Amino acid sequence: QKQFWKRCYHICTEPTEFFSKLKTASIRSPLIHFINVIFVGMGTFILIAGAIISIILAALGKVHYIGWVWLIGAIYFIAAIVINIPILFINAGVYHLFVRLFKGKGSFKDTFAATAYAMTPAILIGIFILNMILGIYIIVLQCIGISKVHKLSIGKSVAAVLLPIALMIGLVFVVYVIIYIFVLASILG
Repeated sequence: QKQFWKRCYHICTEPTEFFSKLKTASIRSPLIHFINVIFVGMGTFILIAGAIISIILAALGKVHYIGWVWLIGAIYFIAAIVINIPILFINAGVYHLFVRLFKGKGSFKDTFAATAYAMTPAILIGIFILNMILGIYIIVLQCIGISKVHKLSIGKSVAAVLLPIALMIGLVFVVYVIIYIFVLASILG
């Protein structure tokens, strides 16, 4: 438990040193670290959001809905853990593909570890205002991690991390445009 918090602090305050010294024997430790981060981060998020919504419902005289808020929160909490594990593997796989394109020297385990440990700031996801800053810092940590574990220049690791993100944003944009066109066509008849 104490080791987890020390590692979180080290990753967030000295990422270059942490990722330079990272030796990945298996994906077990990074996976457990990631699960702990999601557990604490989502737990905090659910507690804060649930408390705020419960207070609002109580103020509106809708106390009978508060139990539902906590049930939905519990389901969301479990779903977040279950869904984020395969997403971590997919993200690591996509990053590893791009790392290979840039001639990275590490293994998939190294990419997986860098991706999992880079998610450490998500532990603060319950503090809503920090979410965008955390997202940017996670990307910075992924770039540092990929650079160190694959012996890539920072420029190549930035490209290996940002290209898949740009492609996903582009894909989402195309899907939204297609949906917009279909909706507009159905309205105009």
